[in-house]
Amino acid sequence: MQLPQTALLSIGAPCLIPLMDLDEGSAWFPSFTDNGDDIPATSSVAQKGLGKTRKQIQLFLEKCVFVDGRWKDCPQKVLLFGFSQGGCVALDLALAMSPSYCIGGVVSVCGWLEEGMGTKARKQVDVLVVQGTKDPLLPVSDAKRKQVYLEGLMLDSVHLDVAIDYNEMQRIMAFFASHMTLRNIKLEAMSDVYEVK
Repeated sequence: MQLPQTALLSIGAPCLIPLMDLDEGSAWFPSFTDNGDDIPATSSVAQKGLGKTRKQIQLFLEKCVFVDGRWKDCPQKVLLFGFSQGGCVALDLALAMSPSYCIGGVVSVCGWLEEGMGTKARKQVDVLVVQGTKDPLLPVSDAKRKQVYLEGLMLDSVHLDVAIDYNEMQRIMAFFASHMTLRNIKLEAMSDVYEVK
């Protein structure tokens, strides 16, 4: 892919949610039965779906992103970002990727790996997980348990940062700033470019 200085590629989740139109939403792995009942993320159905999604995205990255151009020689400049299930998939994918594709890192907002998800890391990867203290779906104590599980999958947990305070967005921006190296000073100096601080 021949992309400009900084590129954002947003991939849609592949699993339709039963009883909903395509425009209404999709999931990264099965979350609901055909009757609309929850499928636990720890179930074999969800785990199998996560594995299928991982293979699809991995194939896409290998065939379309890392195949030629600047990303072939600099996979460490590729960052994965996801929210909720997307964050879970980003974490899972980063841990499972081949050492030859040493991506720059992962930012997951409210997305954690459940017990049984993910594989032992094949290489070191930098991770930032952002989790709010007032999330009604995931109390801080559960987030801490999930953090311990994730640390157990990583080669070195020093590369894991968890933000659980009001400065979450600043931590995300600092993570991106420390990992994204391509900049265009001339473009940044243009009068119609506004920097969000």
